[in-house]
Amino acid sequence: RIALVGKNGSGKSTIIKLICGFYKPIKGVIKLNGIDIREIDKNFYYKILSITFQNFRLFPFKISENIAYKQEELLSVKDVNKINSSLEKMSLKEWIDNLPEKENTYISSLFSDEGILPSGGQGQKIALSRSIFHDGPFVIMDEPTAALDPRSEEEIFNHMLSISQNKTSIFISHRLSSTQYADRILVCDGGKIIEEGNHRELMNRNGLYSEMFMTQANQYRNFA
Repeated sequence: RIALVGKNGSGKSTIIKLICGFYKPIKGVIKLNGIDIREIDKNFYYKILSITFQNFRLFPFKISENIAYKQEELLSVKDVNKINSSLEKMSLKEWIDNLPEKENTYISSLFSDEGILPSGGQGQKIALSRSIFHDGPFVIMDEPTAALDPRSEEEIFNHMLSISQNKTSIFISHRLSSTQYADRILVCDGGKIIEEGNHRELMNRNGLYSEMFMTQANQYRNFA
């Protein structure tokens, strides 16, 4: 589990978009198991990635269709079980079960008068449920908890620990308290990685990571 941290504009999201193939490298090569990702079939490559972006999008279809990317009538029993499991892991199941059509409730009223509009936090959890359902071996989360309060964020990252077991995962978070869940932390600044290590190692170096972490910690203390 790798955390990418750094100030705004330091290049964190650019790294993610390069890995996803949305940007092409100006120089150098991005490899997966020694193979240039540009040589890998896109459909196969995207089966490997389970991605959640900060600027995710939900469609005005049913919640189940948003998660599985399939029409309800095409969902197998296995698909439905995976949908419910992903909702459970995101602590959405109780809310979903109280909706008019449960997981088959429409998002927005475009196609149904009984459609609902999720809150920002609920929408973000649905987007994360989509990544869990996809179940790719490489998990990427670009500010996956931006719309959540700190308590919900901690809950989500606890879930993501179990979700990413035996997988490679990269996540970006501006709340540095979440970096405790990372095996390695990469600190970006000016388009370069300037520090690398775990939380304790980086705190002992008194570099940019330590400065950013202490600044955030002091902000919380000032509100206490």
